[in-house]
Amino acid sequence: MRQRALVRPLLNDRCQLVNKRTIQFLCSCTALFLSIILLEPVCFAVNVEEAGAMLDQTEQDLSLVYSIVSSAAEAGADVAALVERLSVAGNYLSVAHSAYRTGNYDTALFNAEACRNALQGVADDAIKLRAAAKNARSENILYVLVASFTGLAMLCLLGLLGWRYLSTRYFKCVPHTMPMTDDHQ
Repeated sequence: MRQRALVRPLLNDRCQLVNKRTIQFLCSCTALFLSIILLEPVCFAVNVEEAGAMLDQTEQDLSLVYSIVSSAAEAGADVAALVERLSVAGNYLSVAHSAYRTGNYDTALFNAEACRNALQGVADDAIKLRAAAKNARSENILYVLVASFTGLAMLCLLGLLGWRYLSTRYFKCVPHTMPMTDDHQ
């Protein structure tokens, strides 16, 4: 019985000790969670200058990529897929400008980064398509040049053969068609 009496106060002390530690742990976790929630906008907030600079840079990137794609289109490349990607990037930039004007700088920065991500690889693809179009164009010009030269040479050859055939036939027939005069008899 004596042992039981000694164990019981130890359990009560341990339970109180466990309860105190549990309460301390829960309080510290709650304080940490609340501090993260309250300090997150301050720590990760985007200021006006940063969002404005990102929008300006993204707009310059979009105009540069657009000029590269338009030069590829002028070269004769099929840029329909690239134009679609430019359209998506333009939509992101439009949403970013709208968010910037309303003061939602986090959304503006997010959409500006989405625009830059949509533009990745478009310029490289446009340059490759432009080079392929120029190469195909030069091959086409060479083919047209060879075909034209061959056609012109055949036309000259057939003209020469035709002239020779017709001239020999003409000279054979001409003496018979001349009127007879007394001198020729």
